[in-house]
Amino acid sequence: MSKSTPIYFFTAVSVFALLFLVLAVWLIKASWLNELFIVNTLTSDQVNAHSGIVIDDPLITTVPEDQQGSEQKTKVFVSSADPLLGENTAKVYVIFYGSLYDGDMSNYLAMITNLDAAYGDEVAFVWKDNPTGETDKLAAEVAHCTNEYNKFWEFTTALSNRADDSEEALIAVAEGLGMDGQTLRDCVKTSGYAGQITQSQATAGTLAVTNNHVVFINDRLFTELIDETTIKQNIDEILATF
Repeated sequence: MSKSTPIYFFTAVSVFALLFLVLAVWLIKASWLNELFIVNTLTSDQVNAHSGIVIDDPLITTVPEDQQGSEQKTKVFVSSADPLLGENTAKVYVIFYGSLYDGDMSNYLAMITNLDAAYGDEVAFVWKDNPTGETDKLAAEVAHCTNEYNKFWEFTTALSNRADDSEEALIAVAEGLGMDGQTLRDCVKTSGYAGQITQSQATAGTLAVTNNHVVFINDRLFTELIDETTIKQNIDEILATF
């Protein structure tokens, strides 16, 4: 073996190591780009309505197209991660878009029991977040964690019983409904709901959500408080299109 052989050997090893490193970086980047592409993919009608909105899997289209009414479509993207009361095949979605600490939104949430009883599987209720600050964002995080117990709606209507706006006060409300406090604390720390809430908040402005108590009834937008009778009237009108 010549004296130059070790040099060639180490040179070859270095080249292969560099190629391996480049390949690894490319694969990581490709994976990240693929995830970004998936998250940002929209159906054609959604692109026309709101180009660039970050969404995931919209449920509003689960009613087969040939069975949809003239007002089935909505610009609000409802995903499997959003708290839902009712069936995802409902003909009408009543979407509450706001803050859990907004007084008018609290009035809306108090109507849900009556509305759900009146319409059954034909109407579903959805929550989308648009908090105003860190305290109600924390409340939203805890609320999403209670959704893992299927207690989201019960928790939101019980929030008025909280002692203050701290995490422990929110946990105490949930414990009063039979949930485990430590499990909820762990959920707030590790679940990633903060990111979902931020995404929902960022999307709000593109949908003309101008305050913290907005309601969509399918694609009908209400930025000011409406009463239960008006909600029912709009639901009935939309159901009549089926």
